[in-house]
Amino acid sequence: MYKAGLAIVGAALTAWGAMPASAQTVEARTPASVEAALQSTGYKPEMKKDSGGDPMILIDSQGYKMMVLFFGCKNNAGCKSVSFYAATRKAKNIDLATVNKWNQQHRFGRAFLDSEGDPTLQLDIDLDDGGMSRELFIDNLEWFTVAFDNLKTEMAK
Repeated sequence: MYKAGLAIVGAALTAWGAMPASAQTVEARTPASVEAALQSTGYKPEMKKDSGGDPMILIDSQGYKMMVLFFGCKNNAGCKSVSFYAATRKAKNIDLATVNKWNQQHRFGRAFLDSEGDPTLQLDIDLDDGGMSRELFIDNLEWFTVAFDNLKTEMAK
């Protein structure tokens, strides 16, 4: 029984070690894992630092700059979460009622008006305590880009 248990544990560890790259974990404490996940989708991420020195990744999406902002960092490292962030150009005089209505009708991401009055979308992702699979991270990114496309369409009406 003991040898059989060891054989099962050994097989599990071998299988875990042989996991494909697509099964890798994305963690905020390892910005390179976030960057690699973005690259795997075809984006060309540009690693930067924000005004406080925390990691920040810029990506182009259909002519818009999207950012991946890192939060919960201590001394600019060991971050706990990320946020997808993008703003669209203001096409007309958008008011808070329009943005609030959009928020009521869409689940993924929260819209608001930035300091320049431009409609902005943000989606927070908790990557603390083990992160998440690359597949789930990419799925969240896809939901964000769909929501951002919806926001751009609605705010242009």
